Amino acid sequence: MEAVRTSDRTRYARCILTLVKYEFLAKHYQDVLHEVRTHLEDERCTGSAAELSYIAWASAREIDAASELYWRTLILARYSANPMCAKLLLDVATQEIDRQEFAAAAKDLRAIVDNYSKTKESADAIGMLKSLTNVHVYDK
Repeated sequence: MEAVRTSDRTRYARCILTLVKYEFLAKHYQDVLHEVRTHLEDERCTGSAAELSYIAWASAREIDAASELYWRTLILARYSANPMCAKLLLDVATQEIDRQEFAAAAKDLRAIVDNYSKTKESADAIGMLKSLTNVHVYDK
């Protein structure tokens, strides 16, 4: 009986994840946030919670800075051991570089190198840090 419940939970979580991905691809960002808020604490979605949160963060980036900050903070607090955080921080650092916020970008890139050294994003962060060091002066 437990195997059936586990299978049902997995199926439910996959359905919610598929729905959220579809809504994101359709650019229904508010709907993504609604679905994630609704299902994030559902025990059936526990195994997909980090990915659901990441999609919510990506949607929030398209809506406003306050929502983006909320989801970024939540992800980094709840799922700091998840390598997905390295991708999030790399995306944030890239945006900070685009806005010429070099000190903030360097801080995020250093966090990737320090905390997620075995990820692809760490190698990218090292290259970006070298570029920042060669081109820009920032606070250490």
